[in-house]
Amino acid sequence: MRFLKYFVVVCLMLAASFSRASDDGGHPEKPSEWKQDSYQHLRKMVGLTRFQNKSSLLDDRLVSAIDDTLAAVLTEKCPENIPVRNDHPIFLELRNRQPRRVSGEIDNMTLIRTGRAAGLNAVVAGEIMDIRHFQEEMGYWWFKNMISFFEVHLHCSVYDTETGAKLLDMTVSEKTDLPEELYRQVESGDYAGAFPEIQRISVSLAEKIGEEICTKMEEELFKSFVTEIDGRQVVVTSGSNAGIRPGDLLAIHDSGRVIIGKDEHQFFIAGLKTGVLRIDTVADDSAEGSIVQGEMAGKDVCLKPIVEPSWFSNFF
Repeated sequence: MRFLKYFVVVCLMLAASFSRASDDGGHPEKPSEWKQDSYQHLRKMVGLTRFQNKSSLLDDRLVSAIDDTLAAVLTEKCPENIPVRNDHPIFLELRNRQPRRVSGEIDNMTLIRTGRAAGLNAVVAGEIMDIRHFQEEMGYWWFKNMISFFEVHLHCSVYDTETGAKLLDMTVSEKTDLPEELYRQVESGDYAGAFPEIQRISVSLAEKIGEEICTKMEEELFKSFVTEIDGRQVVVTSGSNAGIRPGDLLAIHDSGRVIIGKDEHQFFIAGLKTGVLRIDTVADDSAEGSIVQGEMAGKDVCLKPIVEPSWFSNFF
């Protein structure tokens, strides 16, 4: 008897679900009318701030080698070939100077607001944490010897421009042995002889970071943001450089509520879908569109591909 009761409840829920689906199809303003078969042409853009060098080796060539390697991995080796937009006028100032609080922590809100204005999906901020040299006793019994090493440590965080949260937070390191003569030079503060090996390791670590960023960005949806609203006409921060085309349909998601987390980091709350935007005209770094369904409550919104809910989600 109890099983029969559950069976009847499930049948009623299914009937209600199919009834809602049928009703949605007959109204021109229903969300089911506004859908797009493919978004594969959209390109998720990333901004790279210059790595901060906190090591004892203050050499700009090292920072440049890391930055160039990261950009090359993202644009050439990622399956999706992620565009790196370091040259965007809005991003240039941030590119050369990471925004930080008095505490030294990244000011993630400034980071992502700038990233939004530049039409970026994510912003990368990293640092050379340390390049240290040391000696370890190696071997067994009376065959032990002192071996000299140096070790490079890099740290990288990738910030989501929709929420300000970290999509990726990783530290990588690698060490290699150092000839005694070079070790003595490094110990005295002369890195000239060891620099080629330090650079080789740094580039290798940057490649690992780049590959992790590729993997993480594959999981993310394309995102764009809004700069102007005039009635139901809207200007967005992405254009043909991001693959935007006339006729593209993007879901409008509220993204204006701010919460304060640990160490006073601020985050936007990813909100619900409130409408649909249709792209009408496209320029290189911007596009104009019309709100064709629902509404847009201010400029603090995130535009994303329309994702159709599964039939199971109708029950919740």
